[in-house]
Amino acid sequence: MRNFDELQMEVYNQVGHERAIQREKTARAVASLLPQMRTVEDLEELETQGYELRSHFGILSPKRFESDRVRLGFVNRALTKEAESLLATTPATEVQAACVDSSRLALELLLQPPKGIEVCSRNPKAELPQLAKLLVQSKLRNEPVPFMVPCCPDTNQYRLGDGLGEIVPKGLDYCDDVQQLFAKHGFKARFDVQVADVEGLDPVILARTGETTESHFAKTSETIRKAQLDVAKRGHEDFIAVRSMQTAFTETGMEYGTSQAIAVERIGASQDKKVNKTIDGLLTERVKLGNFDRFDGEARRELVIAELAGYAAYGAMVGGRAAILSPDAMSAIPAYHYSLNTPEQFSPVLYAK
Repeated sequence: MRNFDELQMEVYNQVGHERAIQREKTARAVASLLPQMRTVEDLEELETQGYELRSHFGILSPKRFESDRVRLGFVNRALTKEAESLLATTPATEVQAACVDSSRLALELLLQPPKGIEVCSRNPKAELPQLAKLLVQSKLRNEPVPFMVPCCPDTNQYRLGDGLGEIVPKGLDYCDDVQQLFAKHGFKARFDVQVADVEGLDPVILARTGETTESHFAKTSETIRKAQLDVAKRGHEDFIAVRSMQTAFTETGMEYGTSQAIAVERIGASQDKKVNKTIDGLLTERVKLGNFDRFDGEARRELVIAELAGYAAYGAMVGGRAAILSPDAMSAIPAYHYSLNTPEQFSPVLYAK
């Protein structure tokens, strides 16, 4: 005959099982309310809600449609899984509203992003579920969706200045564009703009700029100060802050120099076709922009590998804690994920061209 403790444990297990079944059932109900792109009726419903599913030449091409359908599927599956977990502690009505709002914002980011922005285009299977989690968690907590915005300092053909340069103002403009889209869907966003003063720790960069670590940090500190004044002039202090990238690394306990040096060795020695294609792609872009006019072929490749390694170190530092808004490159460079091991470490990346 079983004792009282055994009976009590059996009841607890049964109740826990029934609650898990109910959470799964409710999560499926939430999933049924999320926007879909599976049927003609789904598309017609989305069009009535204002989503643009047609190009100037008619309905989206089959290839583009299938791509968007698959990417939305990554988002919705992640939201359904997140809903099942959240239902253990959060009322179903709140979870449902947060998931629906998150899916609608994600869909607009995929179909109609702000001009010049690509959303999670390099690793969508890993990035989009992370984006979905950031959105729904921020919505339920009534907190801004966190973005980190890495910006090159004031450089021209690897000559360092102490002004705003080209990238910082561009990054601030895109912060405003993204914030407006998020506000349209009832979300807040917070942008942590970080000027890459850490490049002053890279011997390859210092050798090409002719700066010392001390002079590099002095000039980038002035760039940060001027960027903060620009944010104040725009009246955007409530959702944009500008600071040192080195400070961000220090706060996480990571050393930029060590992380970047490891990535330099990995990338430089890689035989992976994708890695070498990325090196060649960024090299072509930098040559096109005139960044490398002063350097020969060997120096150019060395600088590109150092730049990609810097992206890799930065992606490891962010580690999925925030989305990345990247205004540094004309194309979507996937190097932010080179040093990561698990999907949970991937940060969703919005590439601002």
